[in-house]
Amino acid sequence: MKRLFLATILFLFPFNAQAGFPEGENGYDLKKIEESFRLPCDEIGNDDCIARALGVGACSWIFEINKDKETSEALKIADTVLIALLKGNNLDLKSMLEKNGLIKNNIKKEATYRINFCREETKKLFQS
Repeated sequence: MKRLFLATILFLFPFNAQAGFPEGENGYDLKKIEESFRLPCDEIGNDDCIARALGVGACSWIFEINKDKETSEALKIADTVLIALLKGNNLDLKSMLEKNGLIKNNIKKEATYRINFCREETKKLFQS
């Protein structure tokens, strides 16, 4: 009974929930991203973690352009988000490359899959 009462109170009062990355006055809170956004790299492997981080970086770029940022400014923001993700998860971008300098195929496939999560935002960009 007590749980039902608490659940009812929780849903009756408005509350603020944030999805996505924490933003501060001056844009993304990179320190918070670094410290809080943990990928399950031990479970899925570093290659999949790098691919996911690349997907987040690419989608961040699209989101920033859709917020009317210049392309170069949006790219700088996306790069800083990507770097924070990599740093916070102890990932090295150099490990995504084969000996011949090309990106590993499994990372390309997974990153492409992840980038497609922001497909609708990408379509908005090209419709305007």
